[in-house]
Amino acid sequence: METLAGQVISREHSTATAIGGAHPMRWCDLIAQARTIARSVNSRDLVVIEGDIDTGTYVTITACVLADTPFVMRHPRLDTLQILNHVMENLEPTVSISVNSSGISVSRVHDREWRFGKRLPQLRYIGLTSGSSGPPRAVLLPVNGHDAFLRRGVESLYLTEEAVFGDPANASDLSLTNFFLSLFAGSIWIPFLQVFERVRAFQSLARYKVTHWRSVSTWVSMFQKSAGQIAINPTMQIVGFGGEILTSRTVADSRVLFPKAKILNTYGSTESNGFVSVEDVTADNKSGICKFCSIGVELDGWQFSTKDAYGSLELVITSPHIAHGYIDSPLSAKSVGVIKHLNGRLQTRDAVELQPDGKYVVVGRLDRRFNHRGVLISPEPIEKRIGSILGIDCCLIPTARDLVLLIEDSAGRSIEHDRFVLEALPSYLVPMRISRVDKLPRLPSLKIDYRAALELTFGE
Repeated sequence: METLAGQVISREHSTATAIGGAHPMRWCDLIAQARTIARSVNSRDLVVIEGDIDTGTYVTITACVLADTPFVMRHPRLDTLQILNHVMENLEPTVSISVNSSGISVSRVHDREWRFGKRLPQLRYIGLTSGSSGPPRAVLLPVNGHDAFLRRGVESLYLTEEAVFGDPANASDLSLTNFFLSLFAGSIWIPFLQVFERVRAFQSLARYKVTHWRSVSTWVSMFQKSAGQIAINPTMQIVGFGGEILTSRTVADSRVLFPKAKILNTYGSTESNGFVSVEDVTADNKSGICKFCSIGVELDGWQFSTKDAYGSLELVITSPHIAHGYIDSPLSAKSVGVIKHLNGRLQTRDAVELQPDGKYVVVGRLDRRFNHRGVLISPEPIEKRIGSILGIDCCLIPTARDLVLLIEDSAGRSIEHDRFVLEALPSYLVPMRISRVDKLPRLPSLKIDYRAALELTFGE
């Protein structure tokens, strides 16, 4: 089998990255730095990459790939820092690589083999997900599954050495997957690092003649609202969506932005090393009726099935390529790292419906996850945090207009109490509308009835 490292070394003359409109770097520049770092690590190490996401981050990842060294990225985004610290304490990484604006520094923590190195097959990297449980968890991604996905992914996305892959790069696993795909295909990769102005991001897609773009569907509405009359890109050939439910309306909007592109719906997760199915949905809006898009049929090596989940169908995927398992978030400061093995079967927590053509469409999440301003949010941990701080019951409800925090409060608390609530929230949830009710609606099990809670927000 041809290794990923071989693919990286073979394309030293491709351009790679354009940061905020700066001149692209050549891969030979990245490779020269990566080779130097790769000499400092080996396959018996576990590398922790620390610091903000920058060009140096991808240089460091490339070095780990060249040396066949598993790694974990310790980037303090969202609510993942607790599980990252837990992973650091229990896996005992052997090498720390710090990335910042001034450069890349490598330090060896100790010389012995990393703690689980003998007990687990070789890993490509340790990813992070809120997965099927809500709280963040570390996912152990094996080399064999990851490389098998890359071969299929390159074919499914029609990636070649001539392709120019645009990516709104950040700390997400989707962006990391895009980077790996580009490495494996030998294509040009242009991450729009630190570009928050959607007009500039859209203009960059055209400026660098990007032919392939894969992201979440939220970006389409962002481009539409910000790009105005310039919102058309004739160079795009392939547009792939993943990580969110895709509708035919978004497909239609994408075809306005990218009139010559083929629109693909990709399905997969961190646990699957990437997507496991790809469906061409370019013609999905012919009827003019908004509907959910099919996720297509499984790629080789994967199998879809379903199980009943309280009246809904939950999608289950089976494959030898699935992640080894999880390291769960600690329940207390004294928790010991325990690996929960997946054993080749993943219950996705995605609610699906079977169409007459035998294909599935994803119609929702079973664990209430939702996307807010480009951030995937699991409300349960946030609700628990607020409840533990203030001693109240509450629920977080996304609406078409905003986020609503429903608080069970019959005492009539003050505005100062509202401010205290907001201070307890992560910054990406603010501003938010706070609404009080005497009693939150409950199911017979005494759990909160979230459908009834949503109806309460509509009545305001």
